[in-house]
Amino acid sequence: MSRMPSASPLPSAPGPDDFRALARSSPWRFGTLHLTHRPCGGTAGEEEPVEAWLRRPGHLEVLAGGERHVETGVPCTGSVLYLEQPRSGLRRWLTPRRPSSLLRRGCWSAMTPGLAPRDESPEPDTVPPQSVEPVRRPDGLVRERPRGPDYDDPMWQNYRWVAMLDPVELSHGVEVTDVHARERLGRLTWTATCRALPSSAEDAGDGYDPRCSCCPLLFGEVSQALEFGADGVPPEDMPAGGTPSGDTPSGAGEGAGYPSAYWVSLDVETGIVVDVEPQDGDRSRTAFSNEIHEVGPLA
Repeated sequence: MSRMPSASPLPSAPGPDDFRALARSSPWRFGTLHLTHRPCGGTAGEEEPVEAWLRRPGHLEVLAGGERHVETGVPCTGSVLYLEQPRSGLRRWLTPRRPSSLLRRGCWSAMTPGLAPRDESPEPDTVPPQSVEPVRRPDGLVRERPRGPDYDDPMWQNYRWVAMLDPVELSHGVEVTDVHARERLGRLTWTATCRALPSSAEDAGDGYDPRCSCCPLLFGEVSQALEFGADGVPPEDMPAGGTPSGDTPSGAGEGAGYPSAYWVSLDVETGIVVDVEPQDGDRSRTAFSNEIHEVGPLA
């Protein structure tokens, strides 16, 4: 399904509702993507930039540390690692996490830029969002997403990668302010201040709902409460007796050094996150950026 042309142009001075609509729109705004991802801090092995090629639906290649990794389908589907070897050229390590079409694929040069040949074998029991049409605004951005499709792109390292490629979690339960358009690395970008909001009541469903609470786009007190309960404190940080340390009962928020708000930038052409930076707190590992090299349309 090709991207439907808009009947009216995108706003030159976007507001919060425009930012949220763009955050819902990524699955229908591009088909292929070549980018460089740059984390800021993080755990061992996650600090270095990686180069990636995504082809929707369901094919991701990542070049990291001289090794080319291939992920297919929705997360936890299939994975391949290609290594350079003397004489024989390439050695393939395959780790299937459920039946995958990669079991029938041959090797290609790990140092050849770009995507490998398309595997036409469908992933089982998946419905790509590109096969259905969302409810759109007059400018082509998505007002409402259909239920049922498997929205996740293949994952690299953790679910924050999935969320940055489809940042729908920013469209609900997030206070969005100070939206403005700017040029970043030669590309039109919408940047906003984003603050995760807690639910107004238990099971109200109106709070921040990240793709995964352990690795959200907006890491902070709200995501920690989703991950660890009302205290928002990991078990290893809980002192004897079960009471969190600190001046507040929760031990979270500013007392724990969590960011309370972020500057978040969305690339307008693709709808993906290209920059996340905490405005306060001491969790520098929550920042990252993406440099987009090439974008292709939906097939």
